[in-house]
Amino acid sequence: MLLKSFLSILLVVTLVLKVPSGAGRLVASESPAVTASRNLIVNGDLERDEDRKPPFGWVMWGAQQYKNPEYYQRDTQIRRSGKASLRIFHPKDTAGYIVTDPESAIRPEPGMAYEISFFARADRPCQGRFMVIGYQSIRPFIDAESPLNAAISLDTQWRQYRFEIRESVDFFAESSRYLILGFQAAGDPRVECTMWVDDVVVIPRRMPAGARLINPATLSITPLPHRLTPGASLDVAADLRQSGRPALKTACGLSFHRLVGFTGFPFDAKGEYNLPGELEMAIRELRLPLSRVYGVGHEPPQKDQPPWSIEMAIDRLALLCRRINLPYEMMVVELEEQSANRKLPPETWAQAVRYARSKGYGFRYWEVSNEPYSQTFSNSVGMGGAFPTSDDYIAHVKAVSAAIRKVDPTAQVGVAIHIGRPRWGNYILKNAAGSYDFAVAHYYGFENAYKSSFEELVLGQNYRVLYRIQQTQALLNAYNPNRRVYQLDTEWGMHSSGPNGERPDYANRNGNIIGVLHRAIRMIYYVREQPLAGASGWQMLGHSRGLGFDILVTDQPSARTMLYWLYYHFIRHVGDSVVEFQGTAPFVTMRGLVGDQQIEGPMTPLLLTTDAQKRQVFCVLANGSWTQEVPCRLLIKNFQGRLAFAKLLSDDDLDRSPLLTSPDNFVRDVSKNWNVEIDSGATQVRGTLPAHSVLFLTLEQSR
Repeated sequence: MLLKSFLSILLVVTLVLKVPSGAGRLVASESPAVTASRNLIVNGDLERDEDRKPPFGWVMWGAQQYKNPEYYQRDTQIRRSGKASLRIFHPKDTAGYIVTDPESAIRPEPGMAYEISFFARADRPCQGRFMVIGYQSIRPFIDAESPLNAAISLDTQWRQYRFEIRESVDFFAESSRYLILGFQAAGDPRVECTMWVDDVVVIPRRMPAGARLINPATLSITPLPHRLTPGASLDVAADLRQSGRPALKTACGLSFHRLVGFTGFPFDAKGEYNLPGELEMAIRELRLPLSRVYGVGHEPPQKDQPPWSIEMAIDRLALLCRRINLPYEMMVVELEEQSANRKLPPETWAQAVRYARSKGYGFRYWEVSNEPYSQTFSNSVGMGGAFPTSDDYIAHVKAVSAAIRKVDPTAQVGVAIHIGRPRWGNYILKNAAGSYDFAVAHYYGFENAYKSSFEELVLGQNYRVLYRIQQTQALLNAYNPNRRVYQLDTEWGMHSSGPNGERPDYANRNGNIIGVLHRAIRMIYYVREQPLAGASGWQMLGHSRGLGFDILVTDQPSARTMLYWLYYHFIRHVGDSVVEFQGTAPFVTMRGLVGDQQIEGPMTPLLLTTDAQKRQVFCVLANGSWTQEVPCRLLIKNFQGRLAFAKLLSDDDLDRSPLLTSPDNFVRDVSKNWNVEIDSGATQVRGTLPAHSVLFLTLEQSR
């Protein structure tokens, strides 16, 4: 699992680069249609001879303290062509920049692409920044998605920089109704640099028919039902006869890293199974309904060991399934290198599928590449790695899918997407349609756990993610109108960096009481409302030195994490069928997906399920408030039962280590705190749900 981010990707571009499909792609050659008369930029050549600072058509931007007119002026001494250029001075420890005048903003149209070119140089080698900034409105200013944010390498010679942005691929005209260009002489506030810009040109052209993507915001999406309305307490009524909709048990999976991986478990580099019996038993006791291993075709990772054959790797994966009691068909298989630096030829994928079938292993789900977009995070222009562009990945998916289906027509092929970046999400879903059966988006929670409130992290963040999942499913349905295409989330969880910028693996809040509530609330909705077909959280094995995601740690095999106990009890409290309910609960209002949008949802989501014989009722309750306890009443009609199990998971320290040598202070029996009464063929349960807690109740039929 690689560090992910929703931040804008910085593109370092030079004169010789060619990026056919990266974010804000660089145009390789001069368009024959480029003429000054079609240029959408006012005074982009700085030829208007006026003594204004900044020049006509240009405006200072950013924080007020950095707006000094002397830093932005027309320069008649240093110019690329004509009479003048734009001189931009960036003093040390400042952050100002200049933009094209919003009053003359580009008004983009649906289905249009915009070719952007300009010449630039500097007084010394430095990293400048070029932006295309989007606004929904300029009176007043309302932000919208911005198509481009690029770092540009500058030196003392004039160079031409050329980009192309595409409506619907990089932004949508419906929301980004105004576009302005921005230039900053130094992206690093600590650097002093002077930059000159000249001959700024933006040329529109019509995109090919059918190239436009669907705007998710235009799709009709019904929010997931909360099945509760606002009230002072949690007061719920259910009828056992109103059950029968299957509970989504596959939403409670957990993913392994690799067969060898950074821990050296569950296999060593030679392929010997080495998972200690204590850890193996702990995994088996989780009763996993779904799992996933990636990099299967690139083992072992150690350079001093010979690579495994694909047959050896598949055998080891099958052995792992047997040792942990996981059916083969419930293991999602990803063959390629975890960092997406290398890919396997389609023939190797077909070879793996053919061999698995010959051995009767029954692997069904094949996920094509782990986070293929990851190279665009670590490589500034997306060049290099296995997939320089999303088009490269699309071609690979199509080839691999065709090869797999020739061997096994029933195989399910998965495509990896990034929901926050249209070129790696929406664009792939459209252009690879027909070659995939499921999509993998990795719905991590990226809020900062050290700056956001507890309620935002465990409630608001989940409600926003759940809506994103529905948007993705709506896109899947739209691009695949004649076949069922679904989502499997093969990695997810809290994903905040630490208080001092530490990697999320080392941020305890991802795995302690915050991470526990975040996952509990997400799984309640996953199991009950089923916005996707299955989910496998990150990650089964790790080290005690990094506990942000770990379920078990290999260097302390007798210890268990808080997340382990959550999954241990949650899976045991998912019955065969969902029991429908209605009632009231305290509600919270949180920020929405964009702008000033707000969303509402219950503070105390719950899940009710029953076994196939309706002899047991299972209840999972989560309180997403850090401070507020909530009185609860649960009425179950057509059921007479007794309380057989009542465990509470809670902890009062936001920074406690997730690793527990004993569960006693985290998992507590609370049977005495809940009163059960039977009256007129119904069972009533009363009690108080403590703040920041997850409660598990089991009711058994009394007769």
